[in-house]
Amino acid sequence: MHERIKELRRLLGESQDSFASKLNISRNFIWMIEKGEREPSDRTILDICRVFNVNEQWIRTGAGEVFKPKDRETEIAEITSILFNSDDDFKAKLIRILIDMDETQIELLKDIAIKIADATKDLP
Repeated sequence: MHERIKELRRLLGESQDSFASKLNISRNFIWMIEKGEREPSDRTILDICRVFNVNEQWIRTGAGEVFKPKDRETEIAEITSILFNSDDDFKAKLIRILIDMDETQIELLKDIAIKIADATKDLP
């Protein structure tokens, strides 16, 4: 399980400090979990699942998808939050541009995104 927690933290782009802070535990405890020196409690596992929308089965056994699927309302709330409350001006601008695109532009962007993803899939 310790490897999956480390993998999750890296997938999220979180430092040990920020990951631990969001779970209200110490960075040192995360470090010990990732090293395999400590086992997370059920409460810590459930907190990780709740805070980061992680599939509990995956974190415990490695089976299934890493993240739980989001329902439509959650996705809309996240987009709305980015548009109206985000400090990340790029994300807000990108969403506004996407909203204004016609189907031809969307398909072109999709092709470009696929090429970028393929070109960068082996990068760290």
